[in-house]
Amino acid sequence: MIFIYDYRKVPSISKDLEPLSEYIKKYNKVLVADIDTFAVFIDEVYKKFNSIPNANKKYTLNLSDSSIAIDDNEIPFSVISIGFSDILGLWGFQTFESSTQCEQQNLEIFPVPDKGEAIFTLPDHLKSIIKKGGAK
Repeated sequence: MIFIYDYRKVPSISKDLEPLSEYIKKYNKVLVADIDTFAVFIDEVYKKFNSIPNANKKYTLNLSDSSIAIDDNEIPFSVISIGFSDILGLWGFQTFESSTQCEQQNLEIFPVPDKGEAIFTLPDHLKSIIKKGGAK
């Protein structure tokens, strides 16, 4: 699982970057199930970037192991960026019965028996599915 977070953009962004910026912003605070699904997001960012006229002359798209950023070639910082990280575990969930938000979203929640003092991690069989790129 991968968590996409910390979307940032400069206050005055050029119009040609606005569609790309809005696309990236949609994924802020999103939990992605597997690497293949995450790759679809990254591929779409590259497609949208490359569809901008003269994009490579004006901007540089940088992908690292923890973020994706669009830098303006005339200034020394990112005009759009978003971070991402592997999820190592889940911690402190309420029970399904006590969470109206979860009921509204039909989420299955596994309670933490000690009121959040332990970290809930995924069962091994789910970890292996995720490492293999998701269920087929």
